[in-house]
Amino acid sequence: MSRYKGNGEACPSCSITYGRFRTGFTWQDVWMMFWNAQGTPQDEWPRKSRGVILGKWFEIKQDMWRHHVDECKGTVTT
Repeated sequence: MSRYKGNGEACPSCSITYGRFRTGFTWQDVWMMFWNAQGTPQDEWPRKSRGVILGKWFEIKQDMWRHHVDECKGTVTT
C-alpha cells in the first residue's frame, strides 16, 4: 500500500476516494512517456528507474484527481 496519506480523501460530489480513483494508465504507458526516438544517444535518455516511473505516475494521478474534483463539482445537480 502507498505511504501517501491522502488515500482516504473523498470527492465531495461523488464520494469516490483518492485511493479508489484510477488513472487508466499502465506501467508501460508511463514508461513510454520517457521513451526517446531512435537516434538519440543513450547517455541523453532520461533515467527510467522504478522511482522515476512511480513518481511520474503519482504526479499524473494528482493532476487527474484535482481535475476530477473540479469537474465533478460542476456536474452535480441539486
